[in-house]
Amino acid sequence: MDKLLTIVIPSYNVETTLRQTVESMLVPNIKLRNMLDILIVNDGSKDGTLQLARQLEADNPGVVRVWNKENGGHGSTINVGIDHGYGKYMKVVDGDDWLETDALEKFLKALSETDADVVATDYYHYYMDSGKKEIVISSKLPYGKKLKFSDIENQYTFFMHSLAVKTNLMRNQPHRIDEHCYYVDVEYDTLAALVCETVLYLDLKLYVYRLSFAGQSVSVEGWIKHYKEHERVVLTLVDWYNKLASSDPKRTDKIAYAEKRIVRSAGGHYKIGLDFPKKEMKKFLKHLKEYNLKLKQTGAKVYELSKCDIVAKICMITNFSYFCYFIIGILKKIKKGM
Repeated sequence: MDKLLTIVIPSYNVETTLRQTVESMLVPNIKLRNMLDILIVNDGSKDGTLQLARQLEADNPGVVRVWNKENGGHGSTINVGIDHGYGKYMKVVDGDDWLETDALEKFLKALSETDADVVATDYYHYYMDSGKKEIVISSKLPYGKKLKFSDIENQYTFFMHSLAVKTNLMRNQPHRIDEHCYYVDVEYDTLAALVCETVLYLDLKLYVYRLSFAGQSVSVEGWIKHYKEHERVVLTLVDWYNKLASSDPKRTDKIAYAEKRIVRSAGGHYKIGLDFPKKEMKKFLKHLKEYNLKLKQTGAKVYELSKCDIVAKICMITNFSYFCYFIIGILKKIKKGM
């Protein structure tokens, strides 16, 4: 079935928000609506998500469809979209976020008139505690101009909320998004960069990303539970980078972009435990020492570049001293409170 845009909706226990998510995509223009492939991927939900998804499918035949699967994490739902999306382009919208309907209608019209590999927009942060919407500017690129990747590598950072990418490009590349794993957004973002040759940036605010409150970040409890999954993502990215650098060394634009994006994640891993309580911090430092060795052995270039991160550098110099790491954590809290 030929469609213009597959919107993949990763859905796990989102029965309270899924209707809003889907209905925000049902543009009034029926011709444009029929160009949509709204793919709700139920990831083993334990609430009424699947039942609601089936109802939305029945109410919108040929536009909304449901893919029901056992729980496999966010990456598994994206892989379903890559493998089974009908659209020329694909976009991922989490089941607790939504799209601006008017902007989506304009976005669809733009997609029908371009052949760019990636089509990007700005987006919103929506703070649930205050109801405030804050515009997030995605790029320094000029609006409305199709550009080559080689011309934009330092001006646009690929983020899931901002982009739609040609489905066949994501499907016909060798990598898979990690499953049963947190923090895989960066894998999807990086893949989009690796497969694309052209980018069109539109003056639209399309995606609305729901946040509980201003300054929200991943909870300390969440990091304590899942930091090894972040390591897994970093090492996956390093593997992709190594394969790119060895298989296509002339693509210095792609290599430079991947390097920058991956180093940010690799260096950031050293900071994860700064807010941990004493017992968990000591446990994390033991892990960090092992991570440091893995990174050095598997991604020498990324490892060297990670030393530009001051926390990573101090960890290495002090041999992952608990006292030094603890002091850095205190300084971070002081700075945050200023």
